[in-house]
Amino acid sequence: MLALWCLCILISVSYTSCQAPTTPHFPEVFLGKCYDKNPTGTDCHALYGNFSNAAMTDNSLVTDDLYTPFFNLANFSTPESSILFWSGNMAFALAISSNDPRFVTVEETSTGYVLNGLSWCGTPNHTYNYDSPCYYPSNDTYYGTQGVWTRASQAFAQGAHGSVYVLLQPSSIGGTPPVYQAFRNSSIFGQTELPNMNTGIVTDITILLLRNSTSAPNEKCGHGTLLTLERMIQTKFNFTPKCIDEHKRIYSLLCPENTAVSAQCLAATLVYAYETAHALDYHAWAIATTVLTGVLFVLVLVLVARMYRSGTKGNPVF
Repeated sequence: MLALWCLCILISVSYTSCQAPTTPHFPEVFLGKCYDKNPTGTDCHALYGNFSNAAMTDNSLVTDDLYTPFFNLANFSTPESSILFWSGNMAFALAISSNDPRFVTVEETSTGYVLNGLSWCGTPNHTYNYDSPCYYPSNDTYYGTQGVWTRASQAFAQGAHGSVYVLLQPSSIGGTPPVYQAFRNSSIFGQTELPNMNTGIVTDITILLLRNSTSAPNEKCGHGTLLTLERMIQTKFNFTPKCIDEHKRIYSLLCPENTAVSAQCLAATLVYAYETAHALDYHAWAIATTVLTGVLFVLVLVLVARMYRSGTKGNPVF
């Protein structure tokens, strides 16, 4: 693997970027994920057939139009008021969408789920390249993995309707000391998703700002790049977006109002503890661990109480 990435670095001198080779057993994985997400109603073999024709094309020759038959069958639609865009923290966004059906990222849509986590590129023999890094030629006609996700994000954004959520976390753009920005015009959200949202069907937008660790600077709503984003939304949609930069309020959004203990709430708490453990020092990590232990203990007590009430004395409930 190390040799492959060394080769990748050497190749990248002449090409714009490089990625891992094609995911092993790609056809089987693609079809397996497709049927897992779409047990009925989707012709997964037709979807794969349209995709593979473009994906196996030599990666220096593949273009946008080769993927058009695939996108004609692909499904990136979502229920109303459920779209969650993200930039800067994919892991947290997916933790939300995979545990709470009220929030859907492009990776959790019908077709996005199939593509997420996969890597691919073709060869001159029209087969998958499993053995060496996939490189991106430095020309404007190339349309590889990143191009597919860009087009998927475009379709995802065009289907946004009702309430929309945008999860942002400041990331470094370089400099000494490092400069952190929550919103970048060059991001997929800035370049593709925001411009492609339909002003006639999006009713409101809420920006959720995740904080960095205490050692990294953090922007606030109404300041810096967030002010730029708020003004862009105001200009495009003719309404002022909501912006939340308080961690507790963000996590509270993930808990249904009328449920004391739920899978969604528990998932949000687990993610919160994980984020805290990685963002703060050892002492804060110990506090987060203690809080998590307490939450799990309370959950166990609640489950035991429910089992006791639903069963009969002397007859355990399984």
